[in-house]
Amino acid sequence: MNKDQYSGKFSDVYDTFLEEERVAKEVEYLTSFLSDGEKKILDVGCGTGNHSIAFARKNYDVVGYDPSKDMIRRAKSKSKQEGLDVNFFSGSLDEVLENNFDFCCSMFNVVNHITEKDDLLKFFRSVEKKLKPNGRFVFDTFNLEQVKRDPPNDKKYKNGYASSATYFNETDLMEIKYDDGVSKFDLLQRIWSLKFITEMLKLSNLKVEKIYKWYKKQNYENSDYKLTFVCTKGNK
Repeated sequence: MNKDQYSGKFSDVYDTFLEEERVAKEVEYLTSFLSDGEKKILDVGCGTGNHSIAFARKNYDVVGYDPSKDMIRRAKSKSKQEGLDVNFFSGSLDEVLENNFDFCCSMFNVVNHITEKDDLLKFFRSVEKKLKPNGRFVFDTFNLEQVKRDPPNDKKYKNGYASSATYFNETDLMEIKYDDGVSKFDLLQRIWSLKFITEMLKLSNLKVEKIYKWYKKQNYENSDYKLTFVCTKGNK
């Protein structure tokens, strides 16, 4: 993951792309995978802390991690304003000291922001190390086959930004350019195939339980643009 592209302007406007209603629905969905007594959550790629803070409001013991120092700076400020005890961390995921989390999640296309194969494998292995045996890992991702059939279109957002996306079939990279008429920034994502993601998870001692529709407990269909992976750490 290239942390530089999440600093500066994008970290300034990050919150305007994540509506509070969406965050609340996603957190409600994610906590449905936790049993009574499971309280320790690791939010990987937490951005400015929206989901981590929502977990903390529900009295979960949450650590929010993001490689961008700008994102974490904003996350700490927001949680402090609410008087919440959230441990936010930036640096290397392997440097997060705890390694017995009940649950780990990565929302808002985190795995697609990892654009190199070796880095994706390293990412999954780092997550696996942080989970207790049989701990769960849930994340969202684009569905490559549907992206190929229906390449992304230009979009306009409520925050004044418009985006234009270009999908490169040869590399499965997607470049998204954002412009609000005053400032601009670009993001690069890679759309991984479900087969490749599954292979990388297996190499990381993470078993795929289900591939669902995007934040729904329903089996995905080939026409779904975004999907949710639900994985479990093995016992080895």
